[in-house]
Amino acid sequence: GRSVLEALRPGVTTNTLGHFLDVDSYAVIRKRDLGDDALRAVLLRAAAQYGKLYDFGFDVETQDRLVCSELMYMTYVDVPFRLERTLGRMTINPDAVAEVAVGGPFSVVRLIEDGEWITENPEGRLREILADAFDWRDAIPVEGLPVAKEF
Repeated sequence: GRSVLEALRPGVTTNTLGHFLDVDSYAVIRKRDLGDDALRAVLLRAAAQYGKLYDFGFDVETQDRLVCSELMYMTYVDVPFRLERTLGRMTINPDAVAEVAVGGPFSVVRLIEDGEWITENPEGRLREILADAFDWRDAIPVEGLPVAKEF
């Protein structure tokens, strides 16, 4: 069967496509204008990440450990993903990966939301999802803990 390379708590490993897609919502994005040579380079960079440990520090500047969004960052080195400084570390969150598919160098190939295939304007729907996403920068500290302004 088909396999997917992913970064999970045990580390960067492969899983079956069926296991990977056993979730309620996901987006399949593909880099626009990716020629054969560039695709080969992307696949080689992705394969080079196999076996690395999970990055519990979420630090993109470490290259021996990765989280899921860092796997994309390390694989597509020419893409200007949005990075943020968090607790003194440079990080990339999954929203930053999704953002490159909204008018950026990637396109939305498939969007599944709550088990439903979004066929009409999936890029527009992804844009709405990102706009509605909870952002920790909008959190209000209460007794030292962040809480959402609204739900």
